[in-house]
Amino acid sequence: MESSRPATGTASQGANAAATREACELFNKLVADYGAVSPTDSNGYEDVYLKAQDAKDTVSGDLRGLFSSLGLLAMDRSSAAESGGKPAQESQDAVRDAVFANSAACTAAGVTLRL
Repeated sequence: MESSRPATGTASQGANAAATREACELFNKLVADYGAVSPTDSNGYEDVYLKAQDAKDTVSGDLRGLFSSLGLLAMDRSSAAESGGKPAQESQDAVRDAVFANSAACTAAGVTLRL
């Protein structure tokens, strides 16, 4: 016997997949932006930080970790740029861990995360 209820689960799953795909694509764009910043341009890293913070506020769940960790790395790199140093290994590890934590969801949405 068929149910007379509409298949709303499929529609919401599709919306969730689209939102996940958009978040993963945005993360990859911000990683590319981060990589394009000159190592001595602290303002460039601060711009990436601000974009990551804005993006973090538009997502939920584990996806927030992608943008939180990238923001942390960008701020760490901004401080290091002023002194000619490198970002702390912990900041780099946080981004790596967030990518691993979200890789399955992003891959399922059709996006391969980049580091």
